[in-house]
Amino acid sequence: MEKLTDFKPIKHLELPGLGEITCRGLTVIVGPNSSGKSQLLRDIQERISGEPRDLVVASNLEIETPDHQPFLECLIKEGYIYSAWDDNDQEQYVSKTTYLGTGQGAQNVASQQLERWRNTSETATSRKRKNEYFAWTSKFLVTALFLENRLTSLTSVNTIDFETQPPVNDLHALHLNDGARQELTKESQRAFSKAIWSDTTRGNKLCLRISEGGQVPSAESRLSVPEMKKYRTIESEGDGMKSYIATVISVLLGRRPVSVIDEPEMCLHPPQSYNLGQFIGKKATSDQTATFVATHSSQILRGKIKGSDPLKNRFVR
Repeated sequence: MEKLTDFKPIKHLELPGLGEITCRGLTVIVGPNSSGKSQLLRDIQERISGEPRDLVVASNLEIETPDHQPFLECLIKEGYIYSAWDDNDQEQYVSKTTYLGTGQGAQNVASQQLERWRNTSETATSRKRKNEYFAWTSKFLVTALFLENRLTSLTSVNTIDFETQPPVNDLHALHLNDGARQELTKESQRAFSKAIWSDTTRGNKLCLRISEGGQVPSAESRLSVPEMKKYRTIESEGDGMKSYIATVISVLLGRRPVSVIDEPEMCLHPPQSYNLGQFIGKKATSDQTATFVATHSSQILRGKIKGSDPLKNRFVR
């Protein structure tokens, strides 16, 4: 395993009446309300996460267990975790990333505990209990973008020591990623004619600020408390913009082997739906990963087709 996306968590996915689905590139699930689109995404996300879920839509869904040591070495090499020793001289793995889309940090775990979880996972025969090994590994394998998380993941959070502490939510991870912040500003300017940046002038709080003029204030202004107070935080924006920006941030912060995005058009005006579909098609689609999007928006579909290689798209009804 040379890189994280070399590992394919979904070993086999089968849908009633359709047979086996190829889990590669962009798969778009379309259909009316209550037709099972979101439940299929839940099947995928919760099975990868080791949750004790009976399948609702998928007729068969098998999850691959990572080859333990190469998987850990890959996570360390690519900067997702690092190995440290606690006061009791016990090795532990410290996360340097977040569970993208949820706003939550990934759990740090002692190496011995992880080995026990791994051994238990290999011998487990029942899906009635949570699989703790999958629960930990899933933080690095799947991005889960459901509406309830998209609307809350950008709430202002407490700051950390960014030099020494790992991020514990998406805002921390964004603040540490210069490239993602620049791309976020470009996308917010394109979609909303507004600029967005992370702000720490509130002392113990980190938040996202919004500029109506579409320009990020100068570096000097971003250090000024009186200047920053002139700009609104993203919490004061409507649900549409919060959902849009949360999706963009999760896509920009890191590529996971699997991404599930549920109805990204929710709360969005048609032009913004088209723009978000185009962004997802351009940034979140690769033969190295599997992206599943549930939607009934023609604008999202048009945007995805425009933003990605149509030959790599699959549409499931």
